[in-house]
Amino acid sequence: MLDNFFTVLFSYLLTPWGIIAFIFWLFMIVDCCRQEVGHRRNWWLWFMVLLHVGGAVLYAIKCWWPRVSSPKAKVLLPYWLQTKPKNDAEVLQAEADARNIGKLHQFLRLGDLRYDRGELEQAESAYDQALSQDEESARALWGMANIAVGRAALEKARDWLVQLMAVDPDFQFGEGGTFYAQVLFELKDWQAAKLCLLRQCDRHSNPADELLLAQVYQQLGEPDRAREALEQMLLRMDGAPPYFQQQHRKCLTVGKKLLGSFA
Repeated sequence: MLDNFFTVLFSYLLTPWGIIAFIFWLFMIVDCCRQEVGHRRNWWLWFMVLLHVGGAVLYAIKCWWPRVSSPKAKVLLPYWLQTKPKNDAEVLQAEADARNIGKLHQFLRLGDLRYDRGELEQAESAYDQALSQDEESARALWGMANIAVGRAALEKARDWLVQLMAVDPDFQFGEGGTFYAQVLFELKDWQAAKLCLLRQCDRHSNPADELLLAQVYQQLGEPDRAREALEQMLLRMDGAPPYFQQQHRKCLTVGKKLLGSFA
């Protein structure tokens, strides 16, 4: 009877659906090894080994999908596969409020909703209306910068972020400064990126800033400072709680690889 079971199982694995299921299961295993840490990773690995495709499906629903469908990971999936955070009724209501009442926060809300749906032109129009009422609205400047990056207009994004840093240098607990530094890095403005990141690292504990600072030092031909920044980042990460390590798993992996290149 056991032989018959393995014969049927092997026959199924040779079918197209069986191959697809196996690749999906393997993809979830690799994702779990890369993204999860500690007991959580071990638990999910055993779960997927024991339940195979069923366990992989549960892992995808519980861990993988919420991560890749978050606003920061929208570039990984086409719009029609992304989680829609707001429905059409909410957008229509926000549009009516902006048109009939027309206060600053109505245009900001409409801009956020449109941006979340990938409707950049409509979002830009809403943020522009908000800036016409308050040219120092940090939320509108942030939205305009994100739209510019979405259109690959990095110089324009830099201009919006310069205004944002002048208004609120600690916007969203330092997220604005990190975004500004990333844009400067992509523009290869190493000195400006360095100054921005030194300020960021002084005011906010963010592994992404420390990793980017090390990469800037590398571009500036300062390997000793790059190594020092990486060692400090990895030391803090090693002593951080598991959830923090999981949140910044990519920084940990890239940092170790970059540090190894200096050996």
